[in-house]
Amino acid sequence: MVTIRQVLTDISLLAEARVVAGAPGLDREIGWPQIVDIPGVAEWLHQGDLLLTTAFALREPPDEQRALVRALHERGVVGAFLSVGRYAPHVPTPMREVAEALGFPLVELPWQAPLMEISQQISRRIVSEHRELLSQSLEIHQTLTQAVAEGLGLQAVAEILARLLDRSVTIEDADLRLLAAATAQEVDPARRWSLAHGHTPHAILERLRTSGFFEELARQPRPVRVGPFPDLGMTAERIVAPIVAAREVLGYVWVLAGERPIVRLDYVAIEHGATVAALILTRDRAVREAHAHRRRDLLDVLLAEEPGQGRPRRERLSQMAAAAARLGLDPTRPYCALLARGDLISERLLVQLESILAALVEQKDGQGLVARRQGHLILVADETLMARIEEVGKPDAIVSTNTSGIPIHLIGEGRSEEFLSRFLGTHFFNPPRYLKLVEIIAGPTTSPEVLDFMTGFVERDLGKRAVRAKDTPNFIA
Repeated sequence: MVTIRQVLTDISLLAEARVVAGAPGLDREIGWPQIVDIPGVAEWLHQGDLLLTTAFALREPPDEQRALVRALHERGVVGAFLSVGRYAPHVPTPMREVAEALGFPLVELPWQAPLMEISQQISRRIVSEHRELLSQSLEIHQTLTQAVAEGLGLQAVAEILARLLDRSVTIEDADLRLLAAATAQEVDPARRWSLAHGHTPHAILERLRTSGFFEELARQPRPVRVGPFPDLGMTAERIVAPIVAAREVLGYVWVLAGERPIVRLDYVAIEHGATVAALILTRDRAVREAHAHRRRDLLDVLLAEEPGQGRPRRERLSQMAAAAARLGLDPTRPYCALLARGDLISERLLVQLESILAALVEQKDGQGLVARRQGHLILVADETLMARIEEVGKPDAIVSTNTSGIPIHLIGEGRSEEFLSRFLGTHFFNPPRYLKLVEIIAGPTTSPEVLDFMTGFVERDLGKRAVRAKDTPNFIA
């Protein structure tokens, strides 16, 4: 952008210009220079205009001079350059006093300064910058569009924006959980926390929510400046743009200001980024929905009646193999199944569990499926699921299975001794809301401390009756 400070520094015709009031406003952006020299100056000007005048029309009484500065400020005029020496020796004191209080720049020019040529030079700079902005905007648009055409994801969008803007970028979902990130410069403590924990700090999220920030962003979906909140570790300014598709906010793109001030290109770029992110999220949603249809098809086959009661066995096995192949599953490999009953846990917990399990399956190259069926959540995963649990779990986490009959030692097969020492079975008799009994089943190397802890937890915290069972098929019952 072209600011008053820039033109005062760069245009040689303004070498003798003198700022007499409102210096804090020198970094205001000039929309366009306007030469006006008639009474009622303010009426002829608009938001972003820079007034150039000979002060011929400024010979009103002091009260009207003060009113003029206030009117210019209220109309969004960014400042005024006044030629002095003929109609007024200096900018009148009443005008300077009001301008200083408002931070409205007043600049004295020597009478011989050519206002027309100064206006032309400022105009050329603005046009040149707009042309450069358009060129950069087109480059950003083409680069991001190419990323979509190549099937790239949100991480590519974040990296492209970070590279082109030389700023750090994150893309988050509607709940401010991290989807992609690219770091170009040093980030503030709040951003470091987000990158480490995978979501925006709760305190910042709560402050934005209580201020009505998200509601306003949904009503007017455009890039806005945010922060800083130094007390929450958010010491750098940000720009945020909502990712919107079909009037639904799918997430947000954040650009960190860093050491350089935010400029117009940042707003243009983040808007392009949000548009492309919306395309990617919409595309990914369509892919997930198609995948969900295929998962349901496979579950329909898996849950179909046994051969004696329905389809012939050969036909059913053929359908199972075909449905599994469409999902990239190998029907010759062993898989385990888990059912989370929708009538026993809340919908909110069921949705969270589905999201976590789907992420685990996705990270294992899709070797498994997660799907809703008749209000329940079903997981079918290969034997590497336990390996993934061991990989991501905390070293002191107790892991248990609610299997009603599969031997514990078979489920834990291939896991480390350390993992197996804190692995056991906890079978709740069904329906658990009515029946008190819970079987505690030790594996071959489950530690006594883990067994004692789980027994106490089940009885003390859950109000159940724990009974120790041997690791044999179907346990006690």
